[in-house]
Amino acid sequence: SGAKVVGKVVKQMKGPKVIVYKMRPKKHYRKKRGHRQPFTRVMIESIKG
Repeated sequence: SGAKVVGKVVKQMKGPKVIVYKMRPKKHYRKKRGHRQPFTRVMIESIKG
């Protein structure tokens, strides 16, 4: 409690591609969708507590 963390943003990236596939049998219902989650890489420079 009361700690201070100092860091800096290294890079903003996207995660690995995840493919979402929905299908209902015998109904010819098919949906294919891709997704990549954005995230930020942070370097922690110091922790003072």
